[in-house]
Amino acid sequence: MKRLMMLLGLALLLPGAGQAQTDENKLPPTDYGAGYKIVIIHQHQEHTPGPEDDPFGNGPIKLDRTYPLIASPPTPDTQAFNTEMQRRAAQWWAAMDAPKDNSTAADPVTDYSLDCEPVGLPPPADSPSPDDARMLPGVISMACGTYVYPHGAGHGGGEFWGFNWIISAHRDITASDVFAPNASWRAALTAAANAIRPAAPSWGLQKLDFTDPSHWVLERGGLGLSYSYWQFAGYIDGGCGYFALIPWSKLAPYLRKGGIVPQGDWSATAMPEN
Repeated sequence: MKRLMMLLGLALLLPGAGQAQTDENKLPPTDYGAGYKIVIIHQHQEHTPGPEDDPFGNGPIKLDRTYPLIASPPTPDTQAFNTEMQRRAAQWWAAMDAPKDNSTAADPVTDYSLDCEPVGLPPPADSPSPDDARMLPGVISMACGTYVYPHGAGHGGGEFWGFNWIISAHRDITASDVFAPNASWRAALTAAANAIRPAAPSWGLQKLDFTDPSHWVLERGGLGLSYSYWQFAGYIDGGCGYFALIPWSKLAPYLRKGGIVPQGDWSATAMPEN
């Protein structure tokens, strides 16, 4: 717990940071349904570029990292999640070639952002999103995205994915945690996902592997999908993400009895929207 409180202090008091506090920083530790109280770590810094480095007048270089940690109860299982979450956050940050320690100006003049939002908070997406979603019991799930914006560009770009961690097992979820051990769920999930994609543009939609758990965001209402807007909808929307949810009722015949989705949720039919 002492380590976590130190991290919370870091989120608000990064040296040289600009407007560090956000609405998320003000959220109290909250249980979003998994049985654990979660806090949001938000690290924000601004660096003023030199006059010759800001010909477009874009202003300060912004560096942002947002991700959840478990505040309580403090157990070996929750500490294992917090350790893994910090490791993943560092890995995803490094994958952008962003400044390693989030404390030095980017070079070239570029904004970097990593945003991992737990189920229960709006995902980093420019699309309808659950406003009262709940996590599965014992599973911490989130939608994640990165965004890289070179100053002066028309828009930035990023990657989007899901992260689902079974607390007691100390691991990511697998398809077999959700679906019965046969191959029929794959076709059903693919059909259900394609059915909720927007109308295809003239150049068509990208073929996606919806059976890949790395793009899943599990919640009580259904199986969420986290992709870039371009991947899922076929349009460039400023490099934004797209979140879609398939109600469990559409997949109920293929779900695993005794799996991580409680049978009481199998009849979930609707996606609440903001």
